[in-house]
Amino acid sequence: MLFYIIVVGITLFFGAWAARYDEPVASTLKVGRFRHTRTCKSLFIISSLILIFVSGLRYYVGTDFGAYYRQYAKYADSLWTRLETLDEPGYALVASVARVLVDDGWMSIFLSSLLITGLVLATIYKHTDTIFFSLAFYIFLGAWHGSFNGTRQYMATAVLFAGLPFLLNRKFVPYCITVFLAFLCHKSAIIMVLLYFVVYREINFKNLMITILLTWIVSIAYEYLFTISSLILDDEASFNEFTLQGVSIIRIAVYSLPAIFFWLFLSRQELNKIDTFMGNLLTVFSALSIITMQSSFLQRIILYLVPFQTLAIPHMFRMIKGKTQQYASAISLILYAAFWMYDISVRSNMIPYRWIGQR
Repeated sequence: MLFYIIVVGITLFFGAWAARYDEPVASTLKVGRFRHTRTCKSLFIISSLILIFVSGLRYYVGTDFGAYYRQYAKYADSLWTRLETLDEPGYALVASVARVLVDDGWMSIFLSSLLITGLVLATIYKHTDTIFFSLAFYIFLGAWHGSFNGTRQYMATAVLFAGLPFLLNRKFVPYCITVFLAFLCHKSAIIMVLLYFVVYREINFKNLMITILLTWIVSIAYEYLFTISSLILDDEASFNEFTLQGVSIIRIAVYSLPAIFFWLFLSRQELNKIDTFMGNLLTVFSALSIITMQSSFLQRIILYLVPFQTLAIPHMFRMIKGKTQQYASAISLILYAAFWMYDISVRSNMIPYRWIGQR
């Protein structure tokens, strides 16, 4: 645990340093896009590289590490077959590139981490005016260490998040292409097409009631979600210990509180386009967390929305007036840091950290 605390501490030190010398300027041509100073960019790159190398050079850290590490050659050999059948060729492509560079399983793990962490952080950098807070929430929400497991789905998550400009600017066809590319990494990403139709819903009482009603209806009939997942994944979702294992109420609270705070204290403000966009992201994330709380298997669908929260939560705090903004931001960081430590501690596959040099 101490290793992760030190790594995150150093990472956030450079993130805070980057924020100190940052003067974000909103783009006049692209919605939600910001330009940063060169100093900020350099320091943010250092933070990013720390996270990429710690993730990419791990050895048997993460539940699925062994499968991807040992079977990278099998994935590489199946690339063309997977492309022809659209059977999640994303990781097979990474494994093929790794084989060309260094014919060793660790290279496929490193390239996957470079793609996942690098792509997410690059997208965050382009679309945040709160560098430090977005970086901190990326770590504390579990998006970084979560990517040590479920490599294919996290690859899909990174690709989908890179399509953020198409959501912000309401470009449906490019966004669908992005979803398709994510689908090539993990089939479940196809459901994220629906996100396009909800992020700009008007923030009002009627839509809140509709969301609450739909959340309640789906949550009491969640067994049908297994049928839907079977159709999407082309696999039979069995009711085993994992699929029926409930999700910690602590996690549900952490995921839901920002949306509750937004609706209670900020939704009545005069909202602009970005406020509405971020408010809906918080709402959808919270609703899906509650809907899938009875199954760890189904809850994995919200992984696609976690990177978006790294922008939505800091933006929400920016909407708060006066000194309350500073207090709310500081308290939330402390609470999310505590959640991060808890989440790391309960994952037996994360501790101790081992790197590839120890094999």
